[in-house]
Amino acid sequence: MSRSKTKTLKKIYITNDSKEKVIENNRTIVIGAGIIGAACAAALARKGENVTLIDGSCSQSIRSSYGDTRGIQFGYNGIKGKLITRAEKLWNKLEKESPIHKKLLYDSGNLYFGNLNDIEQLMSMYNETNRYVEKLKGNNIESIFPQIKAHSISKNMTALYDSTAKAVDAQAAINSFINIAKENGAIYIQEENVIEIDRKKQIVITAKKDHLNIQN
Repeated sequence: MSRSKTKTLKKIYITNDSKEKVIENNRTIVIGAGIIGAACAAALARKGENVTLIDGSCSQSIRSSYGDTRGIQFGYNGIKGKLITRAEKLWNKLEKESPIHKKLLYDSGNLYFGNLNDIEQLMSMYNETNRYVEKLKGNNIESIFPQIKAHSISKNMTALYDSTAKAVDAQAAINSFINIAKENGAIYIQEENVIEIDRKKQIVITAKKDHLNIQN
């Protein structure tokens, strides 16, 4: 997860060679455009906040939200299980609302490997959630998943296959949130690495000569 920070400010200045330009009054600034920061910026912009989103990368996340996919596994009960079930609905909702019109949530399935005790414990968790999973042994694993090299599977190996597991296209999800934020008036600043936040002076300093001054 990316660690994003928000703060409502009266003025934002961009300083370039001592030439200052006021962007807008009363803005909320979000530092970090990973999945959490981008979602935060989109939600705030939709509520009518004047948002500025700053990120150190250029076209895609290369830090905490890096990678093509993130898995959604349903073998949990309690509050975690409820959050995962709600998350699935929200990803589907975002996919329909996304300005980039790209599929975000995929039916991927998931194959768990482990010792027999771990597999039995996971099987018990799935049974409590009333979701079907299949326990597989070595030869069956190879026949169903031929892409797994045979020499890496022993006859005694046990695995659990969850056909209901899904995967989120992480980068497409980030881009969806960023575009929703921009459509609702947010300013998106890229390639600006924040190296210091002076809370007393309300100044955000980046690694570039161009730095962001935040003043009352």
